Amino acid sequence: MNIFLNPTRNAAIAFIASILIGISSATAAHHELKIDKEKGTNVVLRGYDAVSYFNEMEARKGSPDITAKWMGAVWQFSSEANKKTFLENPDRYVPEYGGRCAVSVFVGEASVANPACFVIEADRLFLLSTPDLAKTLKADFSNIVSKADALWPSLKDEIKFEGN
Repeated sequence: MNIFLNPTRNAAIAFIASILIGISSATAAHHELKIDKEKGTNVVLRGYDAVSYFNEMEARKGSPDITAKWMGAVWQFSSEANKKTFLENPDRYVPEYGGRCAVSVFVGEASVANPACFVIEADRLFLLSTPDLAKTLKADFSNIVSKADALWPSLKDEIKFEGN
């Protein structure tokens, strides 16, 4: 029997496919990054270019004219090249701890960070509340990060992220 000429089977396959597409679309729509966003715009990192931290070792503001949408957030970039780099591997550029201050996560508080204050270590982006916390983080990096990594899974579910 040729399955392409069987209208009942084709209709059943089409019906099942539409259900699966609907389920996957609904799941994707609810899959958002837990990170602070600007209310009304969903811009993350207060508009800073996530790629510039890594490629230029600089907190550089992005442009509202150069953006990408990813995981329910709007990312701004200082150049089209940085946007392209981000889209090739976005997970690499997401700040640790939802963009919250790494040292505050270490003490169980998870305060809002200043995206202009950062440390790149072990190919990870850590944001901080104040510039002086960079010295604190670097001085005891392994201890602070291992404890923050352990605390983060329970903290992130308790936080009311800005703009969400």
